[in-house]
Amino acid sequence: MTSPDQLAFLQAGPTTKRAVPTTVEQPYFDTMLAQPAFTPGTCANILAFGGVADGVTDNLTAFNAAVQASQTACQFTGSISGTTLTVTDVIIGNLVVGHTLFGTGVTAATTITALVTGTGGIGTYTVSTSQTVASESMGSGFAGRICVYFPPGKYFFSGTAVVTIPTSPGAVTIQGAGSEVTELTFGNTAAPGIQINYHDHFSCAHIRGMTFTARAALAGYGIHVVQTASSTAGSGGYPLTDITDCVFRGADGWNEIYCWSSGVHVNGVSNINFENCTFYGPTGTPSGIGIYLDFAPDTTIIPVVYNIIGCSFTHLNVGLQYGGNCQGVTVNYSNFTANFYGIQIPASASNVDQLSVSTCQMNNIGYSIETLEPCQSVTIVNNLFLVENNSAAINLFGAAQFSITGNIFAPSTEPPTNQTGIVIGAYNQGSGVITGNQFDVLNLGINLQAGSGRVNVQSNSYSPTIGGTVLNNGIGNTIGGGSQ
Repeated sequence: MTSPDQLAFLQAGPTTKRAVPTTVEQPYFDTMLAQPAFTPGTCANILAFGGVADGVTDNLTAFNAAVQASQTACQFTGSISGTTLTVTDVIIGNLVVGHTLFGTGVTAATTITALVTGTGGIGTYTVSTSQTVASESMGSGFAGRICVYFPPGKYFFSGTAVVTIPTSPGAVTIQGAGSEVTELTFGNTAAPGIQINYHDHFSCAHIRGMTFTARAALAGYGIHVVQTASSTAGSGGYPLTDITDCVFRGADGWNEIYCWSSGVHVNGVSNINFENCTFYGPTGTPSGIGIYLDFAPDTTIIPVVYNIIGCSFTHLNVGLQYGGNCQGVTVNYSNFTANFYGIQIPASASNVDQLSVSTCQMNNIGYSIETLEPCQSVTIVNNLFLVENNSAAINLFGAAQFSITGNIFAPSTEPPTNQTGIVIGAYNQGSGVITGNQFDVLNLGINLQAGSGRVNVQSNSYSPTIGGTVLNNGIGNTIGGGSQ
């Protein structure tokens, strides 16, 4: 078997003769940087743009340069007079109709609209915006197709790394070598770590394989994604954003003093998958939020479709906070442990809809699932809830058309003190079903409070040592077989 030191690479020459940045996944090797060499328009390696993975050097400028370079498919010398671009030398790549031009003094969003004498190289081209630019080094490429790679190491940022997707459709990928292999640590405690501004609902982002660390208690947001479009309805038919294999914690370690105020803060962006991510609060009092699905800047936007899959939320004030206008939240195969609240819809979150939680394990100080604002279409299926003293696993206020089915409720500590499985508060929007659940050694299985109504409780099982099965203070509730 061939060992790594026996592998042969095509030599691209010393960097002093080929002053281009590096990237990943190229079939040749840079002898000076010991990095795969860069081809414009591919994923830009931050190390080639001045990035330093020592945890001390500021990488903000290097990141901005890498973002720009990843959109550049062609580097050339050119000038613009009116709507005519004259190219006198091409360093690398080809000019293409539809490319956006980049350069000092070039009007933003200027694009190549037609070939004249040039066919990709030296010659003339028609551009979209009339202007005058003297001969200079320029670049062109498909704007909004952004990719930056962080090799293993620790990268310090003094401020927010902002990426604005300028066109539609547009996408950004920020790729690390794996969580706890690539670490991004942020020193501006009042601002987000990475912020991505979306052009519209056809924009998307892919952030994968890295750890985001905060350098203060309740610092800003690890990742902040913002929908800048106005009055645009969300739809499940638009492209998916994903945040995958990422850790959000303090820079001082796991469950120490520092933490994010929100690991990921979402403002109005639809269609996000969170997969295999970990969110940690500080030691002592649980603080911060793991994922906060918040209002859009334009509050007429209805953001939809959020899938949380295989994630872990530990020692936070709230693991998942479900904000106003949001709809279509699904949580699967995730753990919520030692938080004050696992999943919460606060009283301020108006116009919410559709929450589904299945196959999760929850053991939290307060409620593992709490709705304080009316929410329709709530399904809670096949989960394990461990209940703390003086608390309940599920507390639903205003929930309508809900189904709580096939869950297990057991004490976190024994003997139990004031432990309740399910609390249903007042609502008048629709019916609910509680069936097929198991309640073990709790003080009370189900509490149907005054004002509850049209709840059908059927075929649940209760251990012989449970203090009470169903307390029904509502009107119009049905308590059926196996639930007495």
